[in-house]
Amino acid sequence: MFLRRLTASLYRIHPFLFVIYFPIALLAANLGEVLPASVLRPLLVSVCFALIAWGFSWLLARNWDKAALMASAAVVLFFSYGHVYGIVKTWVIGDVLIGRHRLLTPLWGILWLAWCWWVIQARRNLDLLGKAFCVVALTLMFMPGFSISRYYLPELFQKHPEDASDHPAPQQNTAQTLPDVYYIILDAYGRSDVIKDLYDYDNSSFISYLKEKGFFVADESHSNYNQTVLSLPSSLNMDYINDLAVQMGAASTDRRPLLEKIADNQVSEIFKGLGYQFVTFDTGSLITQIKDSDIYLSPSYQNISQEQALLKGIYLDDFEGLFLKTTMARVWFDEFLARQNNVTNFAIEFPYIKHRVRILYIFDQLGEIPAWNGNYFVFAHIFSPHPPFVFGSQSEMIQHSQPISFQDTGCCSQEEYINGYHNQVIYITKRLQQTIDQILSRSAIPPIIIVQGDHGPGAYYDGISMDELKTYDRMSILNAYYFPKPTNLLYPSITPVNSFRVLFASQFNMDFPLLADMSYFSPGNRPYEFSEIPLEWLKK
Repeated sequence: MFLRRLTASLYRIHPFLFVIYFPIALLAANLGEVLPASVLRPLLVSVCFALIAWGFSWLLARNWDKAALMASAAVVLFFSYGHVYGIVKTWVIGDVLIGRHRLLTPLWGILWLAWCWWVIQARRNLDLLGKAFCVVALTLMFMPGFSISRYYLPELFQKHPEDASDHPAPQQNTAQTLPDVYYIILDAYGRSDVIKDLYDYDNSSFISYLKEKGFFVADESHSNYNQTVLSLPSSLNMDYINDLAVQMGAASTDRRPLLEKIADNQVSEIFKGLGYQFVTFDTGSLITQIKDSDIYLSPSYQNISQEQALLKGIYLDDFEGLFLKTTMARVWFDEFLARQNNVTNFAIEFPYIKHRVRILYIFDQLGEIPAWNGNYFVFAHIFSPHPPFVFGSQSEMIQHSQPISFQDTGCCSQEEYINGYHNQVIYITKRLQQTIDQILSRSAIPPIIIVQGDHGPGAYYDGISMDELKTYDRMSILNAYYFPKPTNLLYPSITPVNSFRVLFASQFNMDFPLLADMSYFSPGNRPYEFSEIPLEWLKK
């Protein structure tokens, strides 16, 4: 009897099915970019929200079936709010801007109250409607659930390498016979003409500095792809990756083959064959978090104040912040927290501070590597001047009112992006110049250095479509080479796909013919849907 009653009541769980759908759908849309553990707290909070909504609805209706329907409506409205706001925030009807919290929030309340009134007043049996809600919720859950299962289940049966934090320290007893090689990626560092035209920053003095030091600056260079997860697999394997579109399908969102091409790349294998050790860093990005390199360097974060360190367990990570901004919590971030005079909410600020520490640590360590004995290929992906903006022009701290986001689109308004990028690129350029001075002055054998943007900035970039302005902004990059042996293989429009081809040919006498310099665009959520970019859009 009990089991029969339990089975007959199971259809009432649809509020919990709906509430589980929203965080797992967001995880499915970001597979390969966030850790699956990031979904746990959003799931827990979401389930608690559903419990509260169901309990409150029961107090209004005094009927569990009706309470479940009312709670499901509350869940759907609350957790869809940010998505809808993101769509309508630029809509204008007449002279009225529709996408405003002061209009959308009351509308959401009216919709929920109207639904509750209808449900409470309904005289007929609502069992069939409840069962329909269950079917809809289960169908919605199936799609992201299938994607997540297909993505992660094979990994459970794979043998994972030892934790990279246990990797040995640099060898101190090996004679250095070859130049150390530094591949420094400054994420979203644009070409000089772009950041002057669009971001009001003239870095001509830095370009002059590089040339005086002996760098070749490719002042007509552009990226081969518009996303980090595409650009780096191409440059580190010295080839285009368009064949993955055939292998994966243009509609695929599975980024695992791209991450594998970064972690197990051809360039590092060639250097290992020459006796080099592969050095990588904690970058804060799963894309370049290569923990199974020969030497993996990560800061301890001990220089973060004790007060902040005590609160580090409750901070919002990138996924959690993104999730909350897709819900009605966005109103709190936009309308209340942003107005506080002293924005010191550590749940928001801590990850920004951690990101800042990570960037400074990479710069510090780059200056120390020349003192190591041995031969090293150093891959340093510095997630700056790309958002999030954590440095003012004089390195000062930037306070924030929004959860941390590593995305170009949606991180801030275009005006905020331009201002934040302008200030951050000033500081990053100063720090890079200091680091280059340290590497050159401390190296017993003149090193090889490539300083490169993986793609350009993104104030005008929407991640969806391409036109001349968007691609000029997004694709034009800083690209500079310091080679001990002179070469005539470098040229102004060289792109990253040819960087190591020239390096191995000119510095190690290997046979790597050059490829045509092409550029491709793909939407952020469909990385394999490649469209060729007209090269005339990328010229100065």
